[in-house]
Amino acid sequence: MRDRPNLHSGSSGRHHSNGILSRHHTNDLLLTPAKPPAQPGSCLTHTFVLPLLDSSPPPAQARSLMQTKTVVTINSSGRQAASFIRCASAVGWKVRAQMRDTLGIVAEDIMSRENVTVIEGSLSNRRTIDALFAGGADLAFINTTHWGDEVTIGKALADAAKAAGVQHFIYSSMPDHSVFDRGWRAVPLWASKFAVENYVRQIGLPATFIYCGIYHNNFTSLPYPLFRMELQGDGGFVWQAPFHPNQKLPWLDAEQDVGPAVLRLFQEGTRKWGGRR
Repeated sequence: MRDRPNLHSGSSGRHHSNGILSRHHTNDLLLTPAKPPAQPGSCLTHTFVLPLLDSSPPPAQARSLMQTKTVVTINSSGRQAASFIRCASAVGWKVRAQMRDTLGIVAEDIMSRENVTVIEGSLSNRRTIDALFAGGADLAFINTTHWGDEVTIGKALADAAKAAGVQHFIYSSMPDHSVFDRGWRAVPLWASKFAVENYVRQIGLPATFIYCGIYHNNFTSLPYPLFRMELQGDGGFVWQAPFHPNQKLPWLDAEQDVGPAVLRLFQEGTRKWGGRR
């Protein structure tokens, strides 16, 4: 755990003596011969009028229709947050993006984006949360994970967002199955999210809750549970999972679908989406 969060942005090349680091990153970071171009995604917007493709800025007339916002994200090298950051930064919104560390191609991609300040540090450290919301923020897209006490961290983020005057808080939630039937057990990784959602509602934070389906990006031939594919000699694959063969499953491309959807929710605002799932 860091004593202080590290900040990385495109606005300065100085190392500050207070332990907060701000440095400049350019797209050259992803275009050097030693590193292939980042492929974690571009912002595809087939459901939008605004043409947001990769990091190319939208036309001036489209950009002028969107008031600049400051938005907070966490776990920003994850699929959901990274997808949104690509879209938000492309339309000129200022993003404060928390990461536990800045390792990996997705982190490098996010750090290379215009309008993005990366705050590196653990969310279990209150100083990291304070840095995210310092000076206020307009919006927050929050997807908590199992790194640390998820419920405690989620509540702390909600409290900080409310204190900072966040106008729209979008939380990536999941259901608690035990609520629907006494005979059903809660899924641990989901029930904690549901507890955070309930807290957000209790404190009166203007919020919307998204429930994402199954990431088809998770499929692999590696020996991981649930998403392992058995490659076949004809180039196909076999996937076995504990679902009824006639049960429809909600699939999505987390790297391409989440960002445009969340951006749209923010654009349409709490008048339409406040309190809704």
